[in-house]
Amino acid sequence: SILVTLKFSLITVLFSMIISLFLAIICNEKLKGIKLFRIIFSSSMGVSVSASSSIVLFLFHPSVGLINDILNLFGILPINWFTSSAYAIWAISFATIWMNIGFGFLVLTAGLQNISQEIDESCEVDGVDYFTKLFKITIPLLSPSLFYLLITTTLKAFQSFGQVDMLTGGGPANSTNFIVYSIYKTAFSNYRFDYASAQGLFLLLLITVIMVIKFKLERKVHYQ
Repeated sequence: SILVTLKFSLITVLFSMIISLFLAIICNEKLKGIKLFRIIFSSSMGVSVSASSSIVLFLFHPSVGLINDILNLFGILPINWFTSSAYAIWAISFATIWMNIGFGFLVLTAGLQNISQEIDESCEVDGVDYFTKLFKITIPLLSPSLFYLLITTTLKAFQSFGQVDMLTGGGPANSTNFIVYSIYKTAFSNYRFDYASAQGLFLLLLITVIMVIKFKLERKVHYQ
């Protein structure tokens, strides 16, 4: 359960932050109609866990799901996403990443808008190309927002429960039996409250260790 949770956290945190950063950078450009896309990209914040899980259940349906229809166009056989121990975690990760994108997009967009316009003007005067400015100036100045998003997204990943309960029930073969769901099943299905309490305490210690390690990285954050 711990290994599955760590794998799930790595997948969701990494992809959530990359996609959110990409969308925020796009929407920070001064383009016509960009406000509409800002609304669309942040709309996932208004979707509940149950609603998003229901949508993902339909998208990844083995026979009528859109994902398998797209794979079929490339000659790939349909995949039983929720009954395969190799693919079930990716279906749940998809739902979680989608839910995280809206929040991450808003946080990073706010961070980008707080960067002084004088920096962009100086880069234009000095002839700095777009990607050099992005990786050498913009992203380092955005590091406080990225660090905050890293912490909050990690905590959300370790607390994931609703999507697991609705989509896979911890299966198949415990491949999606995340630690919070394991605590729930141990306590309220097996009535082992003592063992569930021990699991909860271990989860607290695990999150504490991970947070301490991440806060060690705060020295690389560029606060203005």
